[in-house]
Amino acid sequence: MGVNGESNQYRRRWEAYDSRLRQALKRLVEGNATHPDFQDGRYRLNVSTLAKEAGTSRNVIYHSHPKVRKDLKAAKKRRAKVLSKEVTADDKLRELRKEVSELKFQRKRLATENAGLQARLLDVETNQGRIAFICRKCQATWVQTSQ
Repeated sequence: MGVNGESNQYRRRWEAYDSRLRQALKRLVEGNATHPDFQDGRYRLNVSTLAKEAGTSRNVIYHSHPKVRKDLKAAKKRRAKVLSKEVTADDKLRELRKEVSELKFQRKRLATENAGLQARLLDVETNQGRIAFICRKCQATWVQTSQ
């Protein structure tokens, strides 16, 4: 074998590692890690994690695959943005739940106040009926006495 044979062998090995690393990165980003340490989905996107998932050493990534390392950094930034949005969504959810709780309390308070006002209205209507009855009775009596 000459230089070309060794070069082709090196190229094939490099491409195999590159493929393994990119597939592992894709699995990590999608949350489908196959390594037992990462089955729970709790892992950081870094060179060590990628090397473990791909079944290679960190050295391979640092020295032979700078583009994969660059892609890893980009994926890490995207993931950080997504996580910050999730935190924001969690905060929003917490805020909305608090608002719902406050509105339920306000609804109960208003229902109680409304019941009190309805009771007062019933009293007024009852008193109005009594007053009207008394007035009619008085008017009838007055009419009889004036005749």
